[in-house]
Amino acid sequence: DGKFLAYIDGGETLKLFLLSLATLERTQIETNCGHAATPTFSPRGTFLAWGCEDTEFRSSVMLLRLKDRRQTTLLSRPDEILGLAWSSDERRIAFSSQSALWETSLARPDDLEKLPIGQGATDLAARNSGPGLAYVGGSSNINIWRLDLLASPKQARKLVASSAEQASPDISADGSKIAFESTESGEREIWVID
Repeated sequence: DGKFLAYIDGGETLKLFLLSLATLERTQIETNCGHAATPTFSPRGTFLAWGCEDTEFRSSVMLLRLKDRRQTTLLSRPDEILGLAWSSDERRIAFSSQSALWETSLARPDDLEKLPIGQGATDLAARNSGPGLAYVGGSSNINIWRLDLLASPKQARKLVASSAEQASPDISADGSKIAFESTESGEREIWVID
């Protein structure tokens, strides 16, 4: 309704606030999480949704019904919620995570639909009337390199290359295998190579 602004503020713990544009009075919303992110009003002002970092590797989409201040967890995922956008009828919500762009309904939040676009999407915006979704798309190409410390001069070469993100390599005790994290499939997974 244009009367409030939702925003995140804080130091080590990111907190959610509503700011009255008429009085400039701010009210903290209890989020029950350490870090709140991406607060987004539904088009008709029925709900406020935000991403909630439950742990370092798990996030939730939270809903606050503004009329009665009732708070619910819409869904929880082993991923970071990076952006939220509502459908114009307030029945569906799209969200981006580190792995993909997703959409779900408020009535059946466990029935997630992975959208065929938007890998690497962060900020989302939807039209308030009719279809339309805009997002910021980014990608990272993070590879694992090998550096031969005994060579002179020292030579670095790509060991695990991909168009996705590879991280946290660990060499097996016998030196025959490397385990690492990869987002090659669209999800964060553990991979092993010779």
